[in-house]
Amino acid sequence: FSDWALGGTIFQLVDKMTEWCEQNCQGKWRNDWHRGFWDGQGNYELNSIGGGDVMFFAFKEESDYIWFKLTW
Repeated sequence: FSDWALGGTIFQLVDKMTEWCEQNCQGKWRNDWHRGFWDGQGNYELNSIGGGDVMFFAFKEESDYIWFKLTW
């Protein structure tokens, strides 16, 4: 997992996504960093030693999830 994303580092992108959630989400939401890797079947497996870092976002309200997905 690269620390670089379009237009800057992955951390800048996560900051923008978090700021967007604070301004636009109507219900509760959260984000968490997890270390792990994608297996051969498309599932994410947690692994504190190997793999890469991935940011997960979760939403209580389905409308917040849909709006987030359409935006990002």
